[in-house]
Amino acid sequence: MRWLTVFVQPNGRSQKYLERLARCFPEIPTDIYFCNLDRVNDQPKKTPWYMVLHEGEILDKNLVKALPKILTLGTSPVYNLYKWQRDLRFFCTCRIYRSYIKLRAGSTLPESHKLLMCNNILDGWLRDV
Repeated sequence: MRWLTVFVQPNGRSQKYLERLARCFPEIPTDIYFCNLDRVNDQPKKTPWYMVLHEGEILDKNLVKALPKILTLGTSPVYNLYKWQRDLRFFCTCRIYRSYIKLRAGSTLPESHKLLMCNNILDGWLRDV
């Protein structure tokens, strides 16, 4: 059984990036697709969870290690990830969702404002390649 579907907002469709991203999920059966943010809600989700990334984002090794536990034991419908940027700034962003969660058009935020108060994953970073 697949656990996670990853939707990647494309900006160049780099095969090298896809290969690196696929290596982020060695212990998690994952499907990876290129998909614009405004089309994520329309895509079939055959897994209990989905994640939204922008092309060029990668999960660090600590986040990769924690993800299987989060996906199997997690009870929140939405999880925030901390994103570390090259200019040494960071911010928190919604990126992991239960398959039934709908997103706002063109955004990584859930449609329901009640879901904005979700759990933060502190076990690692989302980074730019």
